[in-house]
Amino acid sequence: MPLCRAIGGLVAVVLVYRLLLLLGLPSSTVLAFSAVPGLAIGLGASKLLGNLFAGLSIQTDRPLRVGEFCRVGDNLGFVTRIGLRSLELETLESRVTIPNSVVDEATIINFSRRGLPGNSSPMQGLELRLDLEGDWSPFQLEEVVERAQLSEIPIGIAYGTAADQLARVPELMRAAVEQDPQLRCGACRLERIAAFSYDHVLEFSSSHTNHDAFEDSLHDLNRRVISTLEAEGIEIPFPTQTLMLHNN
Repeated sequence: MPLCRAIGGLVAVVLVYRLLLLLGLPSSTVLAFSAVPGLAIGLGASKLLGNLFAGLSIQTDRPLRVGEFCRVGDNLGFVTRIGLRSLELETLESRVTIPNSVVDEATIINFSRRGLPGNSSPMQGLELRLDLEGDWSPFQLEEVVERAQLSEIPIGIAYGTAADQLARVPELMRAAVEQDPQLRCGACRLERIAAFSYDHVLEFSSSHTNHDAFEDSLHDLNRRVISTLEAEGIEIPFPTQTLMLHNN
C-alpha cells in the first residue's frame, strides 16, 4: 500500500506537469514553478518524507509484522498497524504510535516465532527476569531452572513390593512416559522411604504448544502409570496406622 501511494503521487505530479504544458505554458516556466513545491518539501516536509521512506524500508525488510509481539526501543506490545507514516503498538497500558523513522533507527526485538506449520497456534516468547533474595550458588540456580522446566509426579510403592519389582519401577515409568511422543522422561528415582511407602518421583518434560493439550497428556500418563503398576502386581498403598493398646 505505501508503494502504491508513492506511485500514485508521482503519476499525479506528471499529469499536472502535462496539463500545464497543454494549457500553453512554456516548459521553462513550468520547471520554475516546480521548484517551489520542491523547496517547500525540502523545508517543511523532510520528516514526512523520512517517515515515508522508513515505512517502505520496514515493509520491504519486514523485521516485524502485524500481530507479532515486539519490543521497539522502550515500547513492548503487539503490532496492530504498519502505516505510511507511523506504526502502532498495543501495549498493556495503551496504544502507542511511533513514527516510522524512529522505528527504522530503533533496536527491534521480535519475540514471535515464525516458520510454524499452518495449523499451529502462534507462539510468543517473553524474557522474564526475577529478583531472588539471598545468596544463590550456581548449583542452586541450576536446580531452580530445572524445576521450572520439568514436571514431576510423586508415586508411592507399597512396602510389600519385592526387591526385583522395586528395581524395575524406573524402567516401567520411563516406558509409560515415552508412549507419548511429546513427552520425554527425565528420571524416576526413589526419593525417600516414607512412613507408608517407598516414594518415587517421576520427572519429565513436555513439548506441547498449549496448556490444555499438556493437561490431556498428563491425564493419559497418570492412567498409564496405574495400569502399568497393576499389570506388574505392584501396589500403590493406602496410608495406614496401627494403634497398640496396653492394659495396665
